[in-house]
Amino acid sequence: MPTYLSRHDALQKVDLGDDFWVEVKTHLTHGETKTARRAMIKARLTITDEKSETSADIDMVEYQDAKVFAAIVNWNLTDASDNILPLQPDEAKAASIALLDDADFTKILAVVEGVSKDKSKKAGTSARQFPG
Repeated sequence: MPTYLSRHDALQKVDLGDDFWVEVKTHLTHGETKTARRAMIKARLTITDEKSETSADIDMVEYQDAKVFAAIVNWNLTDASDNILPLQPDEAKAASIALLDDADFTKILAVVEGVSKDKSKKAGTSARQFPG
């Protein structure tokens, strides 16, 4: 019987072509998702003369970067000298992810967001079944 923390620790390999691949988590933890959501929304509260105003900036790029950052666990991507791009420490991992081709980043993000998890499903349908 799996443990609670291990039941969602499956990995999925994303084929980027030319024998390059990236392994990603198939599920992010609540903490990882929360970090990504915090990266997406920057809220501000301004108080002037007894009036308050709330505003927010939404940054989908930072949100997507945080999700991909949390999901990537391994890869065989190399630099110009054929060295594996580093995934540790976090600063090096972020710099390595920034080097990804945009199409490859989008492909990884699609897997992380579950777009490619079940290709037999119609777009827009839910995997969950609710009582009728």
